[in-house]
Amino acid sequence: MIELYKEAANEGNVDAQNKLGFLYEEGKGGVDKDIDEAIQWYKKAVENGCQKSNENLDNLLKLKEEADKANKDNEDDETKEDDEANENNENNENNEANENNENNENNEANENNENNENNEANENNETNEADETNEANETNENNETNENNETNENNETNEANEANEPNETDETVVIETNEATETNENNEV
Repeated sequence: MIELYKEAANEGNVDAQNKLGFLYEEGKGGVDKDIDEAIQWYKKAVENGCQKSNENLDNLLKLKEEADKANKDNEDDETKEDDEANENNENNENNEANENNENNENNEANENNENNENNEANENNETNEADETNEANETNENNETNENNETNENNETNEANEANEPNETDETVVIETNEATETNENNEV
């Protein structure tokens, strides 16, 4: 049926042109709703002098204008919502990035504090070890000094004893001298 209307409309039939405009406007007669196609058929009918098509065209243009405006408003609303969503996403990403940066800075600060504490503990341990080594060295030096003093005292004691004790050779000479004296006395008697 649509093919018959198209054939007549293409031959200049204003009623066929008006009818095709209506069918496309409403999406009837086996065609999909297509406002732009309906406007084209209504315009052809108006050009050929159809008063009814002029009214249909005016009404359809007003509806299309309202629909376009509504679509634009919806697009604006969607764009606004998208913009707000993008801003929220950016804010969330920035907040997450800031939180991550703060966490990283806190982790670095904690690591630095731990490293400083470990360094201080190591320095304290090294100082304690050095102090203990110094104390051990001082103790060893004191012990060596004491041993040297004891050795010196022993040597002095030995020397004093040697000076005080008569020599065995001296005792032998004394004994021999006494015996000789007794022998001489006996000889005189």
